[in-house]
Amino acid sequence: MLVHPAARHVARKLMPNLAASRAISYERQFRAARGVPKVARKVSATLGRSVAAGPFSGLLLPEDFEESIASPVAKLAGVYEHQLQDALEQVIATGPICVANVGCADGYYAVGLALRLPGAEVLAYDIAKEARVMTSRLAQQNGVASRVHVFGRCRAFKSQTQLIVCDIEGGEDALLNPSRVPSRSALLVETHDHVVPGVTADLIRRFAPTHDVNVIHHGSSAVPPSLEWLSAEELAIAMDEMRGQADQSWLVMTPQPYNRETAGK
Repeated sequence: MLVHPAARHVARKLMPNLAASRAISYERQFRAARGVPKVARKVSATLGRSVAAGPFSGLLLPEDFEESIASPVAKLAGVYEHQLQDALEQVIATGPICVANVGCADGYYAVGLALRLPGAEVLAYDIAKEARVMTSRLAQQNGVASRVHVFGRCRAFKSQTQLIVCDIEGGEDALLNPSRVPSRSALLVETHDHVVPGVTADLIRRFAPTHDVNVIHHGSSAVPPSLEWLSAEELAIAMDEMRGQADQSWLVMTPQPYNRETAGK
């Protein structure tokens, strides 16, 4: 049964933890009906469980990743949200020492960033208990549990935070404001105008005085060589990130030079 976006928005506001947990369960059922786990198992029989390419190459996915995580094949192949990968590499190259991943879900970004930034502390937040469990387990499995700290709702950022990766289904509107974000922080934010109309433009307006802002739009990922042996039907299932017609994009916001030079003074 389809639920009107406005009704989902009200549910998230009134019962956010319950809504988040139910969303995980619903999405797993949807993926199973679509045949995603079957294709993922076929791919993992060939590729194994380590991410094959991309920013998080070498990240070991959980044993049940075919059923438990979103976009399992795209993540395993290393092409998940590929439009964001260049921006991600650029912020990784700056060597942030404290990262906040708000909306950590299965831990792909939180643990992946911990592996890429061996000296960094990663603070992972999610209101869904199951997401917190998955992230903790993934961190333990990849040997970074001592640096990945998992929490519930994010209400504030540590002053040392230098990178914020945020995907919270419209909650970015209430959470992200220059007065609450450390001036040295770069931000990679997925925006959800279908949940909060105008949120992308509003965040651009808020951060334009202090950050250079770039908008990246979703698009279809190119099929990587590691998956070319799948049938056309299997590829369609494997590469579908299941966003439907949702109005989503990313904002890549990096501190302007003045703020980088004066941060911490």
